[in-house]
Amino acid sequence: MMKCPFCDNYFTIVIDSREVEDGTKTKRKRKCTKCEKKFTTYEEKAVEVKDEYKHDINN
Repeated sequence: MMKCPFCDNYFTIVIDSREVEDGTKTKRKRKCTKCEKKFTTYEEKAVEVKDEYKHDINN
């Protein structure tokens, strides 16, 4: 959920979305449903880390 920087409303609509730079960020154009002002956000993709543990059951 993204809060409008103008009126603090939590209900916004994504108008346009595209990847920028090396594909690690997303640029989103948004519109507030209350005050109807438009603003842009840059969001970084979350990186998921998986831990793998291998063990030898014969030892």
